[in-house]
Amino acid sequence: MAVASSSLGAIAMPGELAVRVKAQMVERGLRIGPILSHRHAFRWTFLVNPDIPDDPVIYAQLFRAQISVTRTGTQIALPAPTRRHDGFRRWLRMPMDAYRPCGTEVLDAVADCGVVADRPWFKPAT
Repeated sequence: MAVASSSLGAIAMPGELAVRVKAQMVERGLRIGPILSHRHAFRWTFLVNPDIPDDPVIYAQLFRAQISVTRTGTQIALPAPTRRHDGFRRWLRMPMDAYRPCGTEVLDAVADCGVVADRPWFKPAT
C-alpha cells in the first residue's frame, strides 16, 4: 500500500479507456509513468503527480466516466511483491525512477479520447 500525498496520486479508470489514454499520451510524446492493473476489476491505475484541483465539478464529471482520482490520505493498493498475489494487481509499467506524469496530463489524454466534454482542471496561467 501507498498513501496519496502532495507528491503521489493515482487515477483509476476502466482498462479499455486506459489503453486509449496511454496510446494518446504516447502519440502526444508524453512520458508514461507507472501503471498497474486490477485484473479482476478490469481497471488500470496511473500513478501521477497530483496537480488536479480539489473541485467537486471535476470529480463529478470524472465519476460519471468511471474515473476516480485519489485524494490526499487515500490508500493506493499496489501490486504485492510475491507471485502468490499476482492475480489481483500487477504492474503493467513498473516504476523505473521517481518520474510520474502530472495528473492533468493524464486527464487531458482522457479528454482527447472524447470521454469528457470539457477540461475543468485546466487553469490558464495568468
